[in-house]
Amino acid sequence: MAARLARRGPRLRVIAPAGSLFAEVAASYGLRVLREAFVDRAYDPDGRLVPRSRSGAVLDDPEAAAAQAVCIARDGHVTVGDDVVGIRADTLCIHGDGADPVACLRAVRRALAIAGVDVARP
Repeated sequence: MAARLARRGPRLRVIAPAGSLFAEVAASYGLRVLREAFVDRAYDPDGRLVPRSRSGAVLDDPEAAAAQAVCIARDGHVTVGDDVVGIRADTLCIHGDGADPVACLRAVRRALAIAGVDVARP
């Protein structure tokens, strides 16, 4: 897929999960990769998303998602228990299938503004 996208032109930007194999492969083809992190999903100590089949994989609390968004955007990490796990991201994703995605979006937007994080289109 990365090879096909690369043929479209070097100005094409690809959004891929931060730390993913696809992000790495796309970059190797010269594509500009925007690394995406997920504010309403839990991460494991290796920086991967916790599988949805596990309890706690989805952050249904808008304030918890907002706090994670600030940590990712401003500080470049998430907390997993007592550990700090680096996550470098250019974009943030909020899933629409959470308990209340609108409340989550509002909480994230408010928290980012309070933290002084500019929100812009990639």
